[in-house]
Amino acid sequence: MSVSLRNGGSSTKAPRAGSRERPLDIIIRRYRRILLGRLYQVRDARTGTTSLDLHATGRHPDFHPDVDVDMVVSARAATEDAPSRVRVRLANVSEDASDAAVARVAEGALSLAKAMVQSTCTRSEMAATMMHLRAPARPRGPILRSRRHWRRARRVLARTWGATLTSGYISLALVGATILGSFMLPHRVPDPMPSDGSGGQPAGGLVFLTSTPDAPEMSLDVPKKPFRGQKTKDCDADASEELINGGCWVATDRKAPCGDKQYQWRGKCYRPIGHE
Repeated sequence: MSVSLRNGGSSTKAPRAGSRERPLDIIIRRYRRILLGRLYQVRDARTGTTSLDLHATGRHPDFHPDVDVDMVVSARAATEDAPSRVRVRLANVSEDASDAAVARVAEGALSLAKAMVQSTCTRSEMAATMMHLRAPARPRGPILRSRRHWRRARRVLARTWGATLTSGYISLALVGATILGSFMLPHRVPDPMPSDGSGGQPAGGLVFLTSTPDAPEMSLDVPKKPFRGQKTKDCDADASEELINGGCWVATDRKAPCGDKQYQWRGKCYRPIGHE
């Protein structure tokens, strides 16, 4: 669980050499109505680990660290051979930080972490928060790099065929062939796409929507069977939970295409709900 205090803005990007910037965190979702500040579910773009990230811009609490401190807090249940244990370890500390400053920042960070857990583990948010924090690490894959590779391919094609495509004679020939073909070729009604009976959506796991040469988008269909550990009955209607294909789902504010973090159902984006 990370506590990130920033003076303004919600950017999670860190500069690198040159004029470009590389994002270090992928924002999954933002919690609303949090008095502490802007609280996000994030995934590290390099390691794929999940965490909660707080930009403490709210009025409370008045905690603003002046040194960098990374802590690891662990708790162990009691066994037959040893009592229960709680361990606090400093993983990274600023070299020029004094002992008093480190102790003060560590105490304030633990207090903020407690408030973050209380704010995100309410009755309506418990399942979604735990599903995010307990998700396995998933490093950045080829899907997240598809746009960069597509832009690189377009630049190569532009350099190769740019001079030819700007020729006036070839442009006129292409326009004439297109107009002539539209009159000579018969119009055929496209065959309907195979449906799995779920609102006219095509069968299969992936659905590409609103794709353009600049930004191909993708969506994941809601699976026909619930995930392992997903809530499958007694969906809470007061918490906007819906029963879809045998599992409980909650619609998000995003509209299709939903990307690779959410799932599509009848033009809306959903996320699964786990057992409480």
